Amino acid sequence: MMSILDQELVKKFPLLYRDRSGPATHTLMGFGFDCGDGWADILFALSRKLETEIRRLEKKNPDIQYKASQVKEKYGTLSFYMNYSTPIMNRWIGEAEKLSARTCETCGHRGKLVNINMWYSTLCTPCRKKQEDYANHRLFD
Repeated sequence: MMSILDQELVKKFPLLYRDRSGPATHTLMGFGFDCGDGWADILFALSRKLETEIRRLEKKNPDIQYKASQVKEKYGTLSFYMNYSTPIMNRWIGEAEKLSARTCETCGHRGKLVNINMWYSTLCTPCRKKQEDYANHRLFD
């Protein structure tokens, strides 16, 4: 993910991404958002819901800090992990992950899950063609 989007997520949702610069021994968020810019809208919408819920929960019980522990692409779809979560948070995360399977990870347009040289990605047709051309070019170099 582009650093400007990464920075904006951390700035707008400071509780959720409070470990963004944490050490790898503590959190995988130190590696950043390991997915394409095409899922930025999905992440912003999910983060907005989670941040609001975290604020509510932490007012009631400040001893538990809810936070993202890893955000990445896995097998062509979004994988979003938290250190603690509630059933409603899990539902929102599941919905975002399902939406990512229909959204091009590169550009954000409607996409579908494809397999290019044993690598799964969710891509629209133009982005898929670019990936295939790149993969085929690399195979024959």
